[in-house]
Order: sequence, then structure tokens, then C-alpha cells
Amino acid sequence: MTFQKVPFVYITSFFLLGIVFIDNTVYGSENALISLFMALSIYILLSKVKNEFLKKIRVGLLFLAILFTGGSLISFNRTESKSITKGTSVLLSVDEIASEDKDWRKAICTVNSLVTKDSVVNHVEKILLFFNSSQVQVGDVLLVQANLDSIKNKNNPGEFNVKAYWNNKDVYQIGFVGESDFKLIKTVDYPWWMNWSSRVRNHLTEKLQSTLNGEALGVAVALLLGDKQLLTNEVRSSFINAGAMHVLAVSGLHVGIVLYILMFVLGKFTRFISKRNAVLISIAIIWIYAAITGFSPSVLRASFMFSVLAIAQITGRNKNSINVLFFSAFVLLLFQPLWVYDIGFQLSYLAMTGIFVLYPLVSKLIYFKNKWLTKIWQGTAVGLSAQLFTVPLTLFYFHQFPNYFILTNIGMMVFAGTVLGLGLLFFVVSWSTFLAFIAGNLLKIGLIGMLFFVQWIDGIPFSVATGFQLSFVLLCLIYTLLILFIFATSTRLKVSVLVSFGMIFIMVHFQRYQNLRESEMVVFNSDDFTVAIKSKDQILCFYTAKKERIKKVKSMLKDYTLVRPGNITFVFLEDGLTKATLHKDKYEIYTDKYGVNISSAKVKLYVRTNYSGNYFELDNSCDMAYLSKNKDRYNLAQGAKIIPLN
Repeated sequence: MTFQKVPFVYITSFFLLGIVFIDNTVYGSENALISLFMALSIYILLSKVKNEFLKKIRVGLLFLAILFTGGSLISFNRTESKSITKGTSVLLSVDEIASEDKDWRKAICTVNSLVTKDSVVNHVEKILLFFNSSQVQVGDVLLVQANLDSIKNKNNPGEFNVKAYWNNKDVYQIGFVGESDFKLIKTVDYPWWMNWSSRVRNHLTEKLQSTLNGEALGVAVALLLGDKQLLTNEVRSSFINAGAMHVLAVSGLHVGIVLYILMFVLGKFTRFISKRNAVLISIAIIWIYAAITGFSPSVLRASFMFSVLAIAQITGRNKNSINVLFFSAFVLLLFQPLWVYDIGFQLSYLAMTGIFVLYPLVSKLIYFKNKWLTKIWQGTAVGLSAQLFTVPLTLFYFHQFPNYFILTNIGMMVFAGTVLGLGLLFFVVSWSTFLAFIAGNLLKIGLIGMLFFVQWIDGIPFSVATGFQLSFVLLCLIYTLLILFIFATSTRLKVSVLVSFGMIFIMVHFQRYQNLRESEMVVFNSDDFTVAIKSKDQILCFYTAKKERIKKVKSMLKDYTLVRPGNITFVFLEDGLTKATLHKDKYEIYTDKYGVNISSAKVKLYVRTNYSGNYFELDNSCDMAYLSKNKDRYNLAQGAKIIPLN
């Protein structure tokens, strides 16, 4: 693909590279701006030179200018996080907050100033707070007294990188705010369109609640309105294991389905509505839908992307869909460079790229004479094309792969479109009791069918494969090879790339096999003592957490089994001696108020849980994270302690 045919593939790639490079090095915003100015200056000086070699240098300078433009923008979009000392209050506004049915409500807030006894200092920064109050609402301006800490990872195996997740949203500090730790200053009225979308969203949620309940209601609100707070952990787990979690996040899939339904319906009225007007009406409606769902970043991206693609189609400028796709990414990154780190952004554009690049090839692999079999295969080919481009990223972030994703895609192709269509129909006819009753019951049947299908997939043996660990370097190598494959013109190069993919596939699966067979002891960085002893495919987890905290222990072990798969047996540690056997290895665990002592033929470990605990001079002795640091002993605040048992 030459620059003339797909200019924005090149422009966006260099722009994106500049964002990532400058943001992750010490190059800095000033150096990026100086480099940009120098590149443009030399480019202009060489503008009238006819020498072919210098013309090539000009092209290189232009791409360097694009690269440093991306670097400059990301530098200006990063705010400086200021350490807030004890005794300092913060004046802030509440931008987002979770529903009132939670004890601790997660909120994203914008700090406006720092307040001490002697001064008020202007400072703007986004922070993450958890409020133990049902009174706080979006738009509230509060004076908060809270001890803020920088967001950190606990560095337990398999743990999601929370620090990177929030830092890439330009949020660096976290705090917990009790009922008596804040004072309401005033409430700011949000723009009319935000109030309107909130009222409409609440109204539509109430309509769904009048017809649905339980798991079906949670799925309907998530799928139609983008609010996942009513989903149970069991439903979330089933959708994740089946590879269908994307269905519950209003994103490109939903916007694409809504656009398809609108174009299909409006296409029946060609006598009254031209194709051009049908596209424009459809675009207007998906933006209204985006507003109702709260203009989340995923919906905003998808609405803009499909709007650009649709407009390019009716204006006859969609000669290369890849170019249009990359143009939409370029505009969005100009608007918010930090979206380059957003997992949803990465998956959306990789999936669409996979569809545009691979679908024409994959769809031709199998031919059916039957019209319906052809449609099923075409839908499967779309899902397969998208999956091939997103698999490396999902393995990197989530360490698991849904083995029956093709079967899931076929089912979701039917259920997602049907449920979304019936949901929109239900909203349209909700003014009529009779019609709403019919549409509501049809929607309920569709949701029950979807839930049954997803839970059936989840229940099939080996529905999800875990234990995958891709390094960032390997991830970059895989996508570099993909780019080479796309741009390669020679058969020899394409064969070389395919051979490289085969070698990587073998290497990744060998690493997974090693993870499956691994034997080790892991002392977790946790509020309560938790240790896992893994021997091949069996895991013994010993813990001291009380009943109300057992969920955290199970969640931590679930993350662990993503990278070290195995069957878990949980054992609560009473004070005194506990004996256990795992694959002929005998363990004795002695627990008291001072610490936990574990001994076997393979390992001896002492974990101090109390300041008065003994200092056993063992190679594997360590302290719980909440104890003060001692340079002579390992503290779990540094991360989980992993002891090989092979």
C-alpha cells in the first residue's frame, strides 16, 4: 500500500508512534517542540530543491514532524500530579460516581485547588476517590479532607495493571472519604444535554425495570444503555469465559448494529427517503443514542468512526476503507492522545483493521450454495478476522483465550442483533401499554436465550484456556509481523512472516505448558495473610481472612490462576497447627497472633503478621505489607514473594 493510496495509514502510524515514544521516554515536551520546529524549518528550506535524494530527506522530515507533533500533544495532555501533604484539604468537583447501592462509591473527581490554614493554591488534577456516602452526586463541589496516596500495584501474579490503567487516564492518586471527611460547597448544574441524557437514561432504565428483573435486567441495561452496575459476578464471569464480554459494553458492535438496523428499516422507504438522506438520518440517530448512553469514550469513538465511514460511502470517497478508518483514529487522537492507551480503543481499531484486511480473504475460503449458510459463514468470517487481530492483545492483558469463540460469535451474531433490535423497539413503543407488553416479553425471551447460550458455552469443558503470558516485546514483535504481512508485496516475505508466526505460536504454547506444570509457593501482597502452594495442576490456598473479606482472597487467586492454571482448594487457618498434603508433599502450618510458619521437606517460610513477631533468620522469611519496612527483611509491599518448589 503506497502513501498516495492510504496516506492516513502512514500519518496516523507515525503520529501514534510519536505519542508512545515521547510519553515513555525522558525526551520531554520542550525537546519534542524544538524537534518539531527544526524538522518543519528544514522541510521548508528544502521545499524548492529538485535533487531526488534531498526530496527523500524532505519526506523523512515530514514524517518526523508528524511524530513530534504526537509527542508534543501527549506532553501537554499530561497533568502534573502534586503530592498532597497531610492536613491539606482539596476543593474538587465530582465528574463521575457509581450508583448509590454500594457502600464505597467510586468517583472520578477534578481537583481545583489545595486549601491549607494559610493559603489556597490553584491546582488542577484528576483523582480517584471512594466515598462512604450516598449523598454525593455528579456536579457537587466539595471540600474534602483525605489522605491521598499514589495509585500502586500490589504486584501479585496475574494481577491487572491498575496503576497503568489509571495513569493512562491521567489519574495518579487515590483516597477514601468517610461521611465526616467532606463538606458540600455547592452543586453545579451540568449542560442541558447532559441533564437531558441522564433523565432519558433513567427513564429508559425504569421502563426496563417494569418488564424485566434479575439477570435479564442486568444484561438488558448493560447491553442497551451501557450501565454494567446491575450485572452479577456470575454473569460477568460467564460472558468473559465465553468470549462475549464485548457484547455487554456499548461500543463499536452496538453502534454498528444500530446503524445496520436503521439503514435496513430506512431502506424500505426508498420511495420517500434517498440513500444519502437515509445515511444522514442514521448518523444523527446514532449520535442521539451515544448521548443517551452518556458519551462514554467507547461509544464516542465508535459513533465517530462509523459516521466517517458512512459519510465516505455516500460521498464516494471510500476507495480505501483502511484509510478512512485510520483517518478517524487520527482525528480522535488529536482530540485526546491518551486514548492510545485505552484498551477499548486498541481493541476497536485492531478489530476493524482485521475485518478490512482479512475478511475479503477469509470469506472466500468456504463457499455455500445455501443463502442462510452463506450469511452464517460471512458473519463467522467477520468475527474470525477481527479475532485474529485482537488475540495477541487480549492474551497480553487478560492471559486467557475463549476456545469456543467461533461458536460464541455465531450465537452473538444472532442474539446481540435480535436483543438490541427488540430493545430499541421496546423503547420506541413504550408509550403504548399493549405494544410495550408484547415487545417487552419478546425482549425477555431474547435475553433468556442469550443468557442460556452464554452459560452453556461457559459450561462446556475447556471453554477457556488460561496460562498465557506475552511480554510487551513479544506483543510488539507480533504486530510488527502483522504490519509486514499487510504491506508485503513478495510471496517470499509473506511466507517468512507466516513461518515466524508459527515459531511464536509454538513458543507461547510452550510457555503456557510450563506455567501449567509449575510448582511454587506464593505469599501474596494482601491485607490478610494469604499463601498459595501450587504443585502442577493443584493449588492449596491458606488464608486468615474473615468471612466478609473472603471475596478478595478468591478474586486474588482467580487472577493468579490466569497465569498459573490449576484447581484451587481453600483452607482457612485457625490458630495452632494445620497439616496438609499436596502431591505427596507434606506441609505443616503453624499460626498465631505474631505470624505464620510453614515448613516442609522443600521449603521453610516465616511470615511476620505482627510487630511483635519473631525474626526468624530464614532465607524465605518476610513481613506483611502493613508492617514497617526493615532493610534486612523482605516486605510484601514490594510485591508477592514467589518461591520455586521444583
